[in-house]
Amino acid sequence: MTSLARFSLLSARPCTALTLALGLCAAPAAAHFVWIDVGPGPQRVVRLSFGEAPQELTDAKLLARLAPAQVRDAAGGALVLVSGDGAWTGAAGGPGGVTASETWGVVERDGEIFLLEYYARGTATLAEAGASTGAPLEVLARQDGAQVVASVRRGATGVANSPVYVHFPSGRKLELTADEQGDVRFDLDGAGLYGVRARWMEERQGSAEGKEFSEVRHYATLTFGAAAPALAAPAAAETDAATPAAGKMPNGADPVAYALLEGAHDARQVLPADYPGFRCGLVYQQGDSVHEGQLVYHRKGAPEIEFSDLDEESLTWVHDQVLNQCGHRRGGDFADGDGRYPLQLGPRDDNPYGQLIVVNDDMQSSYRVRDDKVLEVTRVGDGMRFTISVIETMDADDGKYLANHFVVSYRDEQTGALKKFQGYRDRYAHVDGVWLPASRTILEVGDETSPVVRHLRYQSPVRLTDSDAGEQAAAGDG
Repeated sequence: MTSLARFSLLSARPCTALTLALGLCAAPAAAHFVWIDVGPGPQRVVRLSFGEAPQELTDAKLLARLAPAQVRDAAGGALVLVSGDGAWTGAAGGPGGVTASETWGVVERDGEIFLLEYYARGTATLAEAGASTGAPLEVLARQDGAQVVASVRRGATGVANSPVYVHFPSGRKLELTADEQGDVRFDLDGAGLYGVRARWMEERQGSAEGKEFSEVRHYATLTFGAAAPALAAPAAAETDAATPAAGKMPNGADPVAYALLEGAHDARQVLPADYPGFRCGLVYQQGDSVHEGQLVYHRKGAPEIEFSDLDEESLTWVHDQVLNQCGHRRGGDFADGDGRYPLQLGPRDDNPYGQLIVVNDDMQSSYRVRDDKVLEVTRVGDGMRFTISVIETMDADDGKYLANHFVVSYRDEQTGALKKFQGYRDRYAHVDGVWLPASRTILEVGDETSPVVRHLRYQSPVRLTDSDAGEQAAAGDG
């Protein structure tokens, strides 16, 4: 495969399809930069993308232009990356940041000819964002009380007056200018992924790719995860307000634990109670193999899935994913689900995923809740302990949310050895006033297997008629 760009990853992981050829093709609607983000937790999902802000999707055709090269974790270990869902992604363990550099080449724009260089770094936490990597241009960050100090550096020298852009988890963007030491300050504003971008313009004559240039434009990006303070248990004076109505809780349940988990349960975006279901086209893809089928999803009853050319194993996978992505959103009364167990608060451990709630059920289930959201679930079954860790949620109806990016790790119950890892990226669309699934992408890595990426896309969903739903409901819930 040939490319106009030379791409290399230094203590890094993923390599994303770099987008627009900046003057070699039509001018983009927005500027694009190389970003790396590193997910929290032991899985450390790594994603490299090319966009104005971190985690923007890169077009699939552009994604295919470049393959990851020299991909390594902080310890120098080589990683396997796969493409899909708008980025190159992989998984790596161990602490430390992930970096990448990319020389785009000589660009002519608005009468100016310059060489374009990118440097990207991602860390899972703000605490890791202060160590220098020695890149020609880099952004470092550290916490100072409730603020973040971001420093634009060339080695030990600060880059004065550099334009700095900060992207917040909420989507807000802030434009700042570095002081004489190359520093800017900004307030932390919510938990999630932060992105910082800076520029240095270097006057330097040179040539590349048979073209002369008189300037080099360097762009550095940094991403880091920041967590809100762990949710504290309500004080005694607040407990009555958080206590469920008499008779709702089972004997032995902690009223604070019950209220926390019930609040998170009720904040999920679920299908409306009177929604009968939908029919749509269904596309399954693994590698270059693409299969088109049909889905009829019933709010009550089993889904009807038809493919003319899909093997039984793949068909079972599709069926399971439809049930998982859609079935979990049927809703229901909390008191009839997890609320029927004697829920208890776990110890306060300042975990960024929130307060631990122990369910005390047969699967040894536990949840972590923060900001009225379930951010982590752990259960035990069939000799395995699996943990679902939410990386990202999206706003849905007013006061409701959907978990749209999460990872699942499977460990041996006795030894704790990691056996399998899955990364999920879900997308949803608002169709006729209802949030319906639009796609699901899953990266799966086993302890002795190569990564596998599968895609599921829901196309042109149409609401079922009441008669369609009624016929299937008679057959019972699936």
